[in-house]
Amino acid sequence: MKKLLIALSFAGTFILACKTSSELVSLKLQMPKGSRYEYTTTADMEMTQGSGAIPMKMKTLLTFTYLFDVANDSAGWKTITSTIRGMKMDANAMGMKMSMDTDNPSDTSGPLGMLNKMFGGLKGKQFAFTMDEQGKIGKVSGLKEIMESMIPPDAKGGDIKKMGGGFSEESFRQSIQQAFSIFPKAPVKVGESWKDTTEMNQNGVTLKSISTYTLESVDDGNAVVKVNSVYEPGRSKSNGADMSVKGKSNGKYTYEMASGMILDGNMNMSMDMEAEAEGQKTPMKMETKLSIKGKKQ
Repeated sequence: MKKLLIALSFAGTFILACKTSSELVSLKLQMPKGSRYEYTTTADMEMTQGSGAIPMKMKTLLTFTYLFDVANDSAGWKTITSTIRGMKMDANAMGMKMSMDTDNPSDTSGPLGMLNKMFGGLKGKQFAFTMDEQGKIGKVSGLKEIMESMIPPDAKGGDIKKMGGGFSEESFRQSIQQAFSIFPKAPVKVGESWKDTTEMNQNGVTLKSISTYTLESVDDGNAVVKVNSVYEPGRSKSNGADMSVKGKSNGKYTYEMASGMILDGNMNMSMDMEAEAEGQKTPMKMETKLSIKGKKQ
């Protein structure tokens, strides 16, 4: 009898597993109007430039925290108001360190003081964007005005003003859409994959991203999606130099199925770049670890 019960238990587990793996799951963004979520995105980047005995290295840790309010839901598009709750940056280039924190602004004089003035005003600023059920971002409004307000009246030189480009409509679209724009157009089963092709801008070069998504598991109302992307080589001319970029990334995200809200996500990205000017080629490599954390407010 004991052996029979064990055999039946194994059989039941096998049948349940087969049913779970063959069950169609609908994944889409369906955060209700009036709901609000906090998201924190972190990018841990390391840039290596040159191929000599001592290549130049720069490390940057950049964190943004947003509060998303679902203000409207119409014709398949959700209008989301985003409030910037905070931004932190730690950079180290060839032994030179720099740190900024909108929660603890510094009035240090010199270039660092100028940067603190630029980014210190971000906290509390609002902008809006639309997003459909598949996580595609449509219209973005208000970011241009925020970026312009970052430039202090006493800012001198184009280099200071260009630094605001790291916080732009395109950079926001890429960072958020990379995590949200993964939902399939039709229900899928555990273990099933689907593909999507998008374009992104990397250092002035437009790249085509071909991504493969796989529903890895469904458990306790949450879905885990694995992502593998390849960035087809792209070329562009900037400041008199020809720039080429190619790369790949992989990672996974955990979503709350009832809303499509991201609970946790991690992505590793590797980009190979080369700048050529006056016959001189300079190789560059960018390694980035991206993470995102979400929670309902």
